[in-house]
Amino acid sequence: MKKYLLTLTILALSLTLFAQNAFDKRVSDPKKPYKGLPVGNAQTVSGKKKNSIPIKGSFPVSFSLTKHFKNYSIEWNEDGNCAISITPLSPIYLESKIVSLNSERYLENVLIQLGAIKKLLQLNDPSKELKLISTQEDDLGYTHLKFKQHLNGVMVMGGEITVHIKENALESITNRLYPTPSRLKLLGIDSLEAIKMVTQDIDLQKLDEIGNSILGNKRLEVERIIYHLHMDHQSEIAGFKVLYRPNLLDWWEYIIDGYTGQIIGKTNKTCSIDGPRTASAQDLNSVTRTFNTYQVGSSYYLIDANKSMFDASASKMPNDPSGTIWTIDAKNSSGTSLTNISSSNNTWSNKSSVSAH
Repeated sequence: MKKYLLTLTILALSLTLFAQNAFDKRVSDPKKPYKGLPVGNAQTVSGKKKNSIPIKGSFPVSFSLTKHFKNYSIEWNEDGNCAISITPLSPIYLESKIVSLNSERYLENVLIQLGAIKKLLQLNDPSKELKLISTQEDDLGYTHLKFKQHLNGVMVMGGEITVHIKENALESITNRLYPTPSRLKLLGIDSLEAIKMVTQDIDLQKLDEIGNSILGNKRLEVERIIYHLHMDHQSEIAGFKVLYRPNLLDWWEYIIDGYTGQIIGKTNKTCSIDGPRTASAQDLNSVTRTFNTYQVGSSYYLIDANKSMFDASASKMPNDPSGTIWTIDAKNSSGTSLTNISSSNNTWSNKSSVSAH
């Protein structure tokens, strides 16, 4: 009996040693392709040494900034790189030296408050980068100050911020700013070359005396801009915006890369019965917002076709738009019943729809 037990023990020990040797050989054998190298999405590990693999990639700015602004309720965009809604958890009262009810009523202290959160806005100096373009007072007692973003006098296209004030207190901020541009290439072309690119794309037609008197010097208007391709915060481009009327009817907006001279954006802004429109309505926070809609016949839809990604030729409005921001109603279903949200007069009373759009 002891002989059998001894034999079984030796056999088990041999199998253990054999398995360990086979594993060691598999890992150390230079002829094998998986010696500590990635295999698909996995990594072969020898078992003798603990490998520490650092996590690669970058985190959105929301990850690092939110913790520094605990006195605010912050809503981030889906990429986590822009604080699109900023609301103080306690009132921030504005005491202005300017007492008149003109457009500069709150400007001084609003810029001070924006400077206090410049890191959250990702701006170097809000007082120099923001220009007030409008002030509106609504029936609910709110004052809305809208700013456009600039850098050294050059407009950052699409960069804007609106501050909402009530009873002399900053209530909330709606933000669509880009980080202060810092990676711009020097211009490789001038405005005349930008115009040349546009007129080569669509011929500039000669007009008669009546046509020239109607359009005057508005046939070609050029402005230096800073543009973000596909609204990507990392793809800033120094370029030109050209408003172009090749004939008496058509009106185009071109975006030209100021470094390469290439056309990177082209939008038909010609007025027609069907096309983009603008509306204003209150959202769920009772804040009046201005947004883009789209008219088809006598109806208006929550379709934003004002972005450079819009493809008019591929769109079948209003049920199959291409390259738009399209807000539809799921009717409290799981997505099996989708309908357009429409209006007969471009007024919008459903606050949920306005907030969603």
